[in-house]
Amino acid sequence: RARWLFWTDWGENPRIERVGMDGTNRSVIINTKIYWPNGLTLDTATQRVYFADSKLDYIDFCYYNGTGRQQVLAASHYLLHPHSLTLFEDTLYWTDRQLNRVLSAHKFKGNNQTVVSHLISQPLSIHVHHPSLQPISSNPCESQPCQHICLLSPSASQGYTCKCKPGFRTTPDGNCIEEEISFLMVMRGSQIIDVSTRPGDKTTGYLTPIVGVDHGLQIDYDRKTASVMWVEGKDNDGDNCTVWSMSYTGGKKSQFAGIDSNIIGAPAVVAFDWLGRNLFFGNRITSTLEVMKVDGKTKPRAIILANNGNNTSVARPRSMCIDPIDGKIYWTDEGGFGVPEKIGRVNMDGSNPIILAQPTKPDAITIDIDRKIIYFSTQFPTQIKSINVDGTGERTIMDESNNVGQAKALGVMNNTLFYLDPTYEKLVRVDLNDINNPKVILENEPDLKTFTIFKKRPLVDHPCLISNGNCDQICLPSEGRSRLCTCGVGFRKDNEVRCAEFKTYAVVAQLDTIRGFSLKDSSEAMVPISGPGHHILHVDIHYSDNWIYWVEYNRGTWNGIFRIRPNGTDMQPVIREGIG
Repeated sequence: RARWLFWTDWGENPRIERVGMDGTNRSVIINTKIYWPNGLTLDTATQRVYFADSKLDYIDFCYYNGTGRQQVLAASHYLLHPHSLTLFEDTLYWTDRQLNRVLSAHKFKGNNQTVVSHLISQPLSIHVHHPSLQPISSNPCESQPCQHICLLSPSASQGYTCKCKPGFRTTPDGNCIEEEISFLMVMRGSQIIDVSTRPGDKTTGYLTPIVGVDHGLQIDYDRKTASVMWVEGKDNDGDNCTVWSMSYTGGKKSQFAGIDSNIIGAPAVVAFDWLGRNLFFGNRITSTLEVMKVDGKTKPRAIILANNGNNTSVARPRSMCIDPIDGKIYWTDEGGFGVPEKIGRVNMDGSNPIILAQPTKPDAITIDIDRKIIYFSTQFPTQIKSINVDGTGERTIMDESNNVGQAKALGVMNNTLFYLDPTYEKLVRVDLNDINNPKVILENEPDLKTFTIFKKRPLVDHPCLISNGNCDQICLPSEGRSRLCTCGVGFRKDNEVRCAEFKTYAVVAQLDTIRGFSLKDSSEAMVPISGPGHHILHVDIHYSDNWIYWVEYNRGTWNGIFRIRPNGTDMQPVIREGIG
């Protein structure tokens, strides 16, 4: 009813703050005699804030504006490490992590101290459930006056403020229109945040921060679905990775592709194709470049380029960028398995792979689509270089003499280069017409992972944008703004646009996976049965009923006989009990 939001902040300057529910009128209400403000609760009937300090061991209250501060309880053996508070009528309840108890006392006098429960180990949050704590009152947002978000306001005359979701701005008439603004999506620690491209500009709010990113490696975005896609490693393993997706306006993250999605190996580097609506990724375990359709339920996947022993093939892709207007993929390759270190280029259908350059320890890569220039970095020696998309005109842009420690990620926009340097803990902007005057965007920021530039991507008239180019499964941008259709794993091309399932193929068990291979050209003829923990001893098929059967052993409770359809659906246990 008062339309205020309150919170505690430990930090270097511990305090209690409030702000209107529409983000206005922020102020500090308590910043003295406070150290570890843990618990916080409201007495809406008297408009008071109750708070507990787990370092100084007290419970105080004040009015919503910070005045009238009084102490309820201190120096009590009932109060050793208060963690969370709640209130009901005249009784205050709190949890104590050191006492392992839930306790209570009178909310004004602090007397009648009582142990409510002593049977809880490490009690944390506490809340009283009762309708009187959330009384019904008039709601100015009930009539849905806003196009996107209606926020209650303590100061606005109408009682609310209209806000737009990230990527949009409010017009004078209160509507929301898409905002053509560029910003940096930065992966820092376990978060993905938005940062302005302009030095010193602290404006945020273009992106709802994403938290819970474990061992993040790469990032990209899809403006059409307003989603972010990022790669997470597993226990600092840069090979066994998973691609996650989440709306950049907020929501729940979901697994897009990874070790549990029937992909042999795992995607380690990604690049989003906004014309064909595809996600390209590099698979370091299988030494392949692959593509997956992002729309639809089945998301067909195809291998574009594999390690066939030629110098132009792929071994261990480290970074990737694409130009869907010209139908090209560019990647840095660490080399190995007979393949040299290189900057590679290949058509999106996997044809015509070539070597653009062969630097030592290539790292990040990005492309200026308008100027047809590739920028890439190397680790040893530390350099940022450029090269034309045809492999000519290679030159060094920056090196250690420019205070570059490691350019782990690159981005380019409007003849301005951005690079992320985890060695010197900074994100830097460089005018390519004046490279001796770099501007630091972020500095003294530990655990910087990677970034990408969120911007309006060039759209052209392209056949893939119309009915998926009439392709059955995957529409790939090609040279001259044309398109090629391809089929996912388990299918073959029946004609230019149609796909058909393989009728005859070999099914092979490889201990940790089952794969199907065409008898003609060794292409993948079925969706692989893969994922962590498989120990597959035998495999057989029932052709007329369209089932594949296999035996799992040495998996404890997962020992047994299972079956699945060749398209990767309907996995079922056949026998799970009575097997050693």
